[in-house]
Amino acid sequence: MQSLNLAEEQLGAFLASNPERFRLEDRLTFRQVFLNPSRRTGTIDRDLEQVRAALSSADTAKDEVGLGDPFLLGEEFRAVSLRDTAGTFGESFARQVLPPNRVDGRVR
Repeated sequence: MQSLNLAEEQLGAFLASNPERFRLEDRLTFRQVFLNPSRRTGTIDRDLEQVRAALSSADTAKDEVGLGDPFLLGEEFRAVSLRDTAGTFGESFARQVLPPNRVDGRVR
């Protein structure tokens, strides 16, 4: 039993001194409402305001998919790494989508 405690202590010390080796990358799950500027020539600003208003309403269970245009990669992204999010949507979006200590929110 003594050797087990020593092994646990050694493992604990190793983990404490090397946390970066065992840290998992954050994963994001989010839904996108895409507004295609090519399909909405002249109406994109108005349409964006309508989407914002709809998303801000009290009915949080509403289906956002019907608010936007089709997107090649879909509307829902589950357990996507921050690196993959940046690769798909750009670094700026990736930094906005997961600010520190924010679990739920909207990126505009």
